[in-house]
Amino acid sequence: MNTDYMVRLAEIFRPYRIKWLEDYMLPGDMDSYFNLRQRIPYQTLATGEHWYSIHPFALAASHGLVDIFQPDLQWVGGLRRDQDLSFSRSSGLTVIPHASTNYPYGQHLAYAMSAVMWAERSKGVAPPGVPLEELVVLPDPG
Repeated sequence: MNTDYMVRLAEIFRPYRIKWLEDYMLPGDMDSYFNLRQRIPYQTLATGEHWYSIHPFALAASHGLVDIFQPDLQWVGGLRRDQDLSFSRSSGLTVIPHASTNYPYGQHLAYAMSAVMWAERSKGVAPPGVPLEELVVLPDPG
């Protein structure tokens, strides 16, 4: 997608007051994030599931490019890197970790980070209604 397309789309959706636009630019095209933020300042923007290090998050936070971070725990560098996103709260950002509630460690992270207001679960990873103990089998300590 490009900036002009996203501006048109945001204007079409504006009367419906959608909560946010998500994953609307190529992940590495930070210039487009700057441009889009300037052109649709009224729209809540969310992204980050395809940002694979802390650097784009830090840039986006310091320049107010997005409103909601959506890091993927497995792609951003693991639990430690997700914890590094704690600066998001002081920047006024919300964090909704991508697919966080699919896995026990993501659930713990979602509950532990004060900036996390919602958690995402991707359908197809863990069937609904299956108890956690049937999904994750811990080794018997003997």
